[in-house]
Amino acid sequence: MTFSLSQPWLLVLALVVWFGAGVAQAEIREFKDNTGRKVRAELVSHDGAGQITLKMESGTVFQKVANQFSAEDQLVIAEWMKRTPASLNYRFEVKAVAGKVSGERKNMGYKTVKNELWAYKVEIRNTARTVVKNLKVEYRVFVQEGAEGSFASDGNSGYHAGETTVAGPLRYNDAGTFSTREVPIDVVDYRYSTTRQDRHVDALRGLMLRILDPQGKVVHEWVSPITSLRGKTWDSVPKSLELK
Repeated sequence: MTFSLSQPWLLVLALVVWFGAGVAQAEIREFKDNTGRKVRAELVSHDGAGQITLKMESGTVFQKVANQFSAEDQLVIAEWMKRTPASLNYRFEVKAVAGKVSGERKNMGYKTVKNELWAYKVEIRNTARTVVKNLKVEYRVFVQEGAEGSFASDGNSGYHAGETTVAGPLRYNDAGTFSTREVPIDVVDYRYSTTRQDRHVDALRGLMLRILDPQGKVVHEWVSPITSLRGKTWDSVPKSLELK
């Protein structure tokens, strides 16, 4: 086919169609693993950490680690990975348990004050078949501050914010753990007489967190299964509730 300069749009259209067809065509080739077994397949995707997804001529899809291929195929795969963005499927299971870190008790005559520090121990388990690493975790520890008097909290309610990193790598069913920042939980018992007593307490009111990938994209959100946080999301909680 020939084109004249008076028909530049035809040339552009032909080039687009030609290149588009080249991109759309799957590159099926013979791969050999390091035991000598051979299979004809095309490279489909990778997770950025060496896990490769391939598709056979029959349509069967399977996964294999890059270093399980022959040395020649590893070079081909490495070049392909440079040109192909990683495709990750993030899935996590999150567990959080609150615990007392430290505490002291003060007897002040007509009242007894307990000053304690509490934190959540968090476990993040990778339930996807892809390897993940360098995750950023932002979290909010919610509290109800109802204690009064000296050595007690200031009476506000809201959340304490924090962040951490789960470096990994986390393979399937691997878990990373961390502890949140310590937050003050106070209990004040007033004793006006042997028959009249009163108690003012702070309380933990749950945990909210979100997980970000290495590029800063939010890939998972989790909220404690507690009544006070039911139906709430990260964006629905006003930043004005953050306790400094």
